[in-house]
Amino acid sequence: MMNGFFKTDYGYFSEHGDEYIITRFDTPRPWINVISNGRYGLTISQVGGGFSWIDHSNLNRLTRWNQDMIRDDWGKYFYLKDEESGHLWCPTVQPAGSRLDRYQCRHGIGYTRITGCHEEIECSIRVFVPFEMTFEIWSVQLKNLGNRSRRISIYTYLEWCLGAAPDHHREFHRTFISTSFRPEMNMLTADKVLWEVPAKRGHWNTEWPYTAFWACSQPVDDYDSAKESVIGQYGSFAAPAGFSRNRMARSTGRWHDAVASFKKEYDLSPHGSNETHFFLGVQTQAMEMDDPIRRLTTDGEVERLFNQT
Repeated sequence: MMNGFFKTDYGYFSEHGDEYIITRFDTPRPWINVISNGRYGLTISQVGGGFSWIDHSNLNRLTRWNQDMIRDDWGKYFYLKDEESGHLWCPTVQPAGSRLDRYQCRHGIGYTRITGCHEEIECSIRVFVPFEMTFEIWSVQLKNLGNRSRRISIYTYLEWCLGAAPDHHREFHRTFISTSFRPEMNMLTADKVLWEVPAKRGHWNTEWPYTAFWACSQPVDDYDSAKESVIGQYGSFAAPAGFSRNRMARSTGRWHDAVASFKKEYDLSPHGSNETHFFLGVQTQAMEMDDPIRRLTTDGEVERLFNQT
């Protein structure tokens, strides 16, 4: 029996009023949660759409986002792939438009958790922003609800903005972004040598004074930083070409339309589970992120920060 208040066709408030629980993904418009510690923040909709920023949500945006209240298919996404059948789906519904067997989104105070179930694989994604830190934490838990072993891969996808938004003339802006992969930290980084900020006498340009990163708490199996090889020329977010190949392109460096994409494989025993944490954020010096990320990979540290939040 559901315990909640103000029930509608799309959801209800939890019994204690600290969560809004969305039970249908196709809400009349995107229903979002705004999560911030005062300096670093993000938005996330009930289907995973949204973006991240530091200090200013328009002038210092980390990830690209397109305001589309009809499709709501721009954000930071996780795809799941059955390595036996090749079937690809998204636990957040978008951007693949997946048909799920079960779906729920819980917008809480300082966090959002989205759970999707498809073909006996349940995926729960939780995101929050720790206090006094310039990054966000995504915890992804996989559960095999069936009676046979499954080999499942997680693919991640986000696009870098790194500065003022919207970043029109993408072919121009991409020439200033540089990406790299640091295997010892399971981390993709991105820098930009241009920061376009409005001023009284027009625009002034300077180097973007941060390094952005996308990191994983476990060793990743593959990666890529180029949109062309991940999505594919004339490809789509619904079925990225790079996720259908046996190996990703592992492109990094300059001149790409910069994205951040990981592949992480799991062998799930019957009724088995696995949890992995992903970290997105910025630091003013490239190496300043190493110690916080190492601390977060220790047992219980992510949950300690989440409980504090």
